[in-house]
Amino acid sequence: MPGKKIHMAAAAGIGVITFFALDDEPSENINQKITDGIAILASSVYGGRLPDIIEPASSPNHRAFFHSWATLAGVCCLMHHFYKWSPTDPKQKTLRKALIAMCTGYSSHLLLDSRTPKSLPLL
Repeated sequence: MPGKKIHMAAAAGIGVITFFALDDEPSENINQKITDGIAILASSVYGGRLPDIIEPASSPNHRAFFHSWATLAGVCCLMHHFYKWSPTDPKQKTLRKALIAMCTGYSSHLLLDSRTPKSLPLL
């Protein structure tokens, strides 16, 4: 079973990828890029830890609804919703990127857990 450090490292890696994937405004100032980068990385790592915060890994059978294929599908739907959102305010743009990153971090956690012998429950 992947541990806390593996989940955090995977979420941080996906956060970096998310940062570059969502860098749709190359003319943005450097302060905004730093703000976005910190928000994306922190949100992604938090998202990568969130399933075990909600359902602590106290036993190999700890996986319930928030560690399920249904939740993964729901998180992907949320991510799509946030991706389609087109805010104009810089703070809302940062929030949009952070929410997408949180979804990618959460998804990375579930995908790593799905590769274990216990896998994920359907619901």
